[in-house]
Amino acid sequence: MGVLDDPMWGTTEDVGTVILGWDPNRGTRWAPPFAHALATFARAGSVTTPWAVGPCHEPCAAPPAGTRVHLMLQGGTRGLVGRGTVRSAAFPAADPTRPGALGAHVLVEWDHLLPVADRIAPEELAARVPEIPWSSLYAPTHPLTDDEAARLDRVWAGPHPSARPGPTRRPLRQPRVRSAAAL
Repeated sequence: MGVLDDPMWGTTEDVGTVILGWDPNRGTRWAPPFAHALATFARAGSVTTPWAVGPCHEPCAAPPAGTRVHLMLQGGTRGLVGRGTVRSAAFPAADPTRPGALGAHVLVEWDHLLPVADRIAPEELAARVPEIPWSSLYAPTHPLTDDEAARLDRVWAGPHPSARPGPTRRPLRQPRVRSAAAL
């Protein structure tokens, strides 16, 4: 059994999109801190950070590179605060939630990050993707079907009712098209 053929993650063809859970009350998973990542994202439009996805056994199993991820804030305050893409194979590093233990990590390039106050609330998520237990989901990872993933991408594409007034979310990146006159 290899990293890409694992009972938790399946194969590359099996894993397309997952929800990553983050409970800030159980230690930080952010290096650099979330506020720094959020500021970098606001300035640059994306930021890449390591993310702990679970315990590390040899080899470390994790979502493979290319997997889309949605970051679910768990605990007392819930909702989606990020979306990105896994950009690396799994690697072992200190587990930020279990001192002295190794965890499996991946690099995630975040193409959307929201301040916690602007999170996409569980009520809106339940209305758009009712198959997911948004109010009770508490797991480091949760796989999504292709249909669930597509509906979540549509949530990110437009304004959401739980956001504070003002533009806090960048629109989805569109490919740059050059006019014929510019060629």
